[in-house]
Amino acid sequence: SKLNNADLSESNLAGLSLSGLDLRVADLSGSVLANADLSKANLGGAKLKDADLRNASLKDAILRGCDLRNADLSNTDCSGADFTGADLRGAVFTNAETSAALNLINAKNAHKAKDLKLNYSE
Repeated sequence: SKLNNADLSESNLAGLSLSGLDLRVADLSGSVLANADLSKANLGGAKLKDADLRNASLKDAILRGCDLRNADLSNTDCSGADFTGADLRGAVFTNAETSAALNLINAKNAHKAKDLKLNYSE
């Protein structure tokens, strides 16, 4: 399914299964996606500024060039997710699973994210 370019800002999408969806360049700013399944979703270029992604699954999701400023990714499964060029300024990664995430080091402002454990051997 395609929801690319959709304006879903400030939406309550908590707990929904959005696995594998095409959400490229979608505006999800300020949305609640807590406990949502976004595994294998394509979120390339999406706006997720101030989004609540607590306890969500981003396993194998594409987050290239995503705006994740001030997003809360606490307890989120980010294993296998591709963060190339994503803006992580102020994003919170408390207890998030990031050990197999791709290109976190190459994300913008990764050093300004909170509680993000970077694996410098990738």
